[in-house]
Amino acid sequence: MNQEGSIFNVLDYGASRDSKTDDTHAYMAAWKEACGATKDTPTLLIPSEKIFKLQSVRFRGPCKSESVHVKLKRTIIAPRKDGD
Repeated sequence: MNQEGSIFNVLDYGASRDSKTDDTHAYMAAWKEACGATKDTPTLLIPSEKIFKLQSVRFRGPCKSESVHVKLKRTIIAPRKDGD
């Protein structure tokens, strides 16, 4: 779901932006494509709409591009320990 050259927006991968739904899968899918991109410098974009909820994640390489940018324009929250 590459758009605007090499920008990978987590919303395009199903992130819900409601601060209640676990968006980890969407973030990992966007990262996988960004890490595999070879055009320009890929950017993982976390846009300014709402708040995203994630479990613990690791964005790992090696990636095909020499570097990958992460552009965070909003808030990411962790779930509470009781599973909420």
